[in-house]
Amino acid sequence: MEWLVHFLFAGLYLLFALLGACMAGVLAYRFYSEFRDNKRRDLEITVRSRTEKALQELADPNNNGLSWVAKPLKPKSPDERTALQNIMTELSGTLPDEDRWRLSELYEAIGLQTDDMRFVRSGNGQWYDRARAAHRLGRMRCASASEALISALRDPSENVRLMAIWALAEIGDDRSVSSIVDSLADADGWELIQAASCLLGMSADFTLPLLDLLRGSGAKRERRERIASTVLNLLGEFGLHARDRLNARACRQAVAELIKSDSVDIRARSVRALAALGVESSEDFEIIMRSLRDSAWEVRAVTAKALGQMQLLESIPYLCQAVSDEAFQVRHNAANALGQLGEFGFDALTQLQHSEDRFAREMAQEVLEQYQTA
Repeated sequence: MEWLVHFLFAGLYLLFALLGACMAGVLAYRFYSEFRDNKRRDLEITVRSRTEKALQELADPNNNGLSWVAKPLKPKSPDERTALQNIMTELSGTLPDEDRWRLSELYEAIGLQTDDMRFVRSGNGQWYDRARAAHRLGRMRCASASEALISALRDPSENVRLMAIWALAEIGDDRSVSSIVDSLADADGWELIQAASCLLGMSADFTLPLLDLLRGSGAKRERRERIASTVLNLLGEFGLHARDRLNARACRQAVAELIKSDSVDIRARSVRALAALGVESSEDFEIIMRSLRDSAWEVRAVTAKALGQMQLLESIPYLCQAVSDEAFQVRHNAANALGQLGEFGFDALTQLQHSEDRFAREMAQEVLEQYQTA
């Protein structure tokens, strides 16, 4: 029995020793974390002070030159490099344009730009590190980084590709538009929407590059249609912003030519793009109406849906005819388009309830019931 007592005391002693060791380890870790955080904060304060001082020196017309001003900023350790990257990225979003260009000069003179360009091109490391590098290049508006960012458009990570598109848009080099469009050929819907949003933020007018792509010629028809489809998709995603950011009239003319394509897919995408660009003349309206009589039901369905979105009251008689279309999707979209046209559209649907066409009556009744229960 005595041996059992000794065993229990030994077990308790060991347990308390383990608990003490764990507590000591936790306290040591907390102390080390606090020490590390304080050290990082102190380093960031020092780096921020040096960076702001360097910007002030560059603003002085009597400074000793960019190399001399940048020399004290060159990082001496990985931690200092990370702190400098973070501080410069943060400042780039708050400084006025004049100081932002000076910051970009410092970024390049220190060698950070070259390092980020090399890393973006390499495709090495984690995707988020490459995305951060692309983000910094865009933040600094490094025009010389365009080639490296264009190479990142082929990165296996969708996030890196989107960040490269954003960075190129920030830099504002319209020569990159062709490469961006080419990279979006196999993009999913979400990636296309994000890319369209990035392009809308581009300071440069990118109408001409888009038109060149739409009108482009080449030996391979498949490639021409793929590029045209991507541009038309972008125009559709731009929505109303397309009229503000682009030369809408020139784009309408180019899109109107593609509506004559023998490709059903191109014609359907062209209608959607034209709806985003808006109707300016009776000729534009007639183009849309012709598409409502297209031989392919897919084009007619897209056109009917677009007319509802465009809120064109002149289209009511044409939509009433489309409610009797042989294709269900066309009838469905046409009836819903009438429902989107308010009082006049509801009047048309009410009259269609007395149509001789059974399909038109049923579709009109269905849409009216939907709006009544909504």
